[in-house]
Amino acid sequence: MKKIPKVTILKLDTDATQPSGKGALLDMVLVLSQTLPYDAERMFDHAWRNNMAMYKRSASLNGNRITVTCMEDELQGQVDMLKDVLSEVVRAYNERVEEEERRQEEADKNAADQKKRLLDLNDRLKF
Repeated sequence: MKKIPKVTILKLDTDATQPSGKGALLDMVLVLSQTLPYDAERMFDHAWRNNMAMYKRSASLNGNRITVTCMEDELQGQVDMLKDVLSEVVRAYNERVEEEERRQEEADKNAADQKKRLLDLNDRLKF
């Protein structure tokens, strides 16, 4: 796992945006500055579902695109909320990566220490 640098919403993909089939709502496709790892996508979906904003619409992240279902005049408000959630997801994901790196470093150190103890023991044994 690698840390994710800052993620930004670059633009609305006007070619991919289409009617949602739910009245006046559109499936608005937003393009991100980079593709997020699958674990970050899951974290985003969880964070978005649990976001307590009153005017939140459904949104899903897939790779470097977020599809949000809303009306045209709601999009800016949704983008503002999405930016906050994306920022939080990147922060949480990077913390998880750092913790995993710390655990791996500790495991590597413990393995090296054990190897040294065993080599020392081998040198002291009389066969």
